[in-house]
Amino acid sequence: MNGVPTPKCDHALATKAGEKARIFLAEIGFVAATVVRQSGRFLAVHFDLPPCLERDLLVRKLFTAGLDATTVNASALSTTSAMLMSIWATGTTRPEPQAVTPSPVVPVAKLSAQSRVVEPIKQAQSLAEVAAQRKIAA
Repeated sequence: MNGVPTPKCDHALATKAGEKARIFLAEIGFVAATVVRQSGRFLAVHFDLPPCLERDLLVRKLFTAGLDATTVNASALSTTSAMLMSIWATGTTRPEPQAVTPSPVVPVAKLSAQSRVVEPIKQAQSLAEVAAQRKIAA
């Protein structure tokens, strides 16, 4: 590109499966990980993160690509039409009826309503602000 040679990286990684590593990820920082697999210059890692800010930033980066947008640019008509096309495109076959013998139902003790309440945690800063600060620091 533009006459600038791109550097070629032929360095082998000196890690093996099971080893601990610290990985720096832009907008997140250093993250503890365990190497689970290595193939050539590629590593597969398992992130060793307890519930913390870095974990929230990592989930945000992996699953939303850092986007905080919640707007949808689809109309009800286009959404309905796409859903119907998906239904019609799916082949349906009717399964043969099979005799099913009911198994005895064992009553299960229910949890109290209070045990199912998960209180929200108020964040002092939004994840977007923290990610922007860490990107600048990197």
